[in-house]
Amino acid sequence: MLKKITNLNLEAKTVLLRTDYNVPLTGKTINKYSFWRIKATFKTIRYLVNKKSKIIIVCHLGRPDGKVVEELRIEPIARFLAKSLKRKLIIYNNQASSYDQELKRITQIVYFMPASRQDSPRHYVGGVLRNMQAGDILMLENIRFHPGEQALSQVFAEKLSNLADVFINDAFASAHRKETSITLIAKILPSAAGFLLQKEVKALNNIKKNPRKPLIFVMGGAKAKTKTKLIQVFLSKADGVLVGGVLANTILAAQGIAVGKSIIDKETAKSINGLEITNIKLHLPVDVIASPTKDGKSPVALRPVGNVGKENMILDIGPDTILLFKTIIEKAKMIIWNGPMGYTEVKKFKHGTDEILEAIIKNKSAYKVIGGGESIVLVHQHKVSQKIDFISTGGGSLLKFLAGEKLPGIEALIKNKNINF
Repeated sequence: MLKKITNLNLEAKTVLLRTDYNVPLTGKTINKYSFWRIKATFKTIRYLVNKKSKIIIVCHLGRPDGKVVEELRIEPIARFLAKSLKRKLIIYNNQASSYDQELKRITQIVYFMPASRQDSPRHYVGGVLRNMQAGDILMLENIRFHPGEQALSQVFAEKLSNLADVFINDAFASAHRKETSITLIAKILPSAAGFLLQKEVKALNNIKKNPRKPLIFVMGGAKAKTKTKLIQVFLSKADGVLVGGVLANTILAAQGIAVGKSIIDKETAKSINGLEITNIKLHLPVDVIASPTKDGKSPVALRPVGNVGKENMILDIGPDTILLFKTIIEKAKMIIWNGPMGYTEVKKFKHGTDEILEAIIKNKSAYKVIGGGESIVLVHQHKVSQKIDFISTGGGSLLKFLAGEKLPGIEALIKNKNINF
């Protein structure tokens, strides 16, 4: 059974809170359509504040691969949090002491303090922790700046665990990953799920156990490696799987179909095994929008699949594909969508994705589930979030959960024995 935040005695305890604030940035500005993902954790944060806990937030941003990347510092997120939670923001550059040498890369620290307080904690993580008061919030720098995060370092896990009394995981979007702050800490500290993680698990469990038929999966986006492995699973569970984006390009390329210089996951294309491209439930693009460049400045052409040309890349689905996908969507009773159909960063290549979203919204008899950053940004851009039955903060976690896979972050909480706290 998943252990919940309400199962733990958190009064005046120091809590390590894992969140997923991996949102797109433009310079030092958060995409406004991603605010919802950060706000989704506020119920947990406010609960901890009311319990007079001292809160240490841990999150990641992008893929810095264990190195400090200035463009991936969490300061923009910290500023949004401070404004939203009405806290004074103090940013410290790390001054390493013997206390925090192992944590040096992630101790450029962001400290949120009630505006009425004037005291100034010492300028290193040990000093700040010793000076924290009930309800204070400390945010560590991008956890992936430390090489131990993705290397599943036990030493790093113990160092992080030494900062707190208890661990709360509220990062459903990262629950499918085996990383130190997701899985290993939960084996050391008394641990439980935050309110967001609980909400996701409850909703998706219900969807998995009580699917409505016809059930349709709409899958796109760029992360082909994870999704191609799941398509076969969904073909056995669903009545249709509609595929677009880099995911479709990769499957087509793996079948020897010419995709020009389209973006594909080459490693995945080489390793796709057992995918029945002739399965009547699997629907790939039949025509595409192609162009030599993805900036929208080059000529655009409509091409049948297999006749893209070496100089072109596939950047959107074509009108026949849109019509095919719409026909299937309008008959569905449950629709699960993850990932755009094309390169939506450029308006010229958003049409297919916009049409599919419109078709999903128009089907008023279907239960609609959407997950994944890009898809949800589009939902908020079109101001139709209220017409979606469930919006998940996860993309990969959503699909893996519905496919019946065990998510490492959730399993770590279930197996945690340190509940008597």
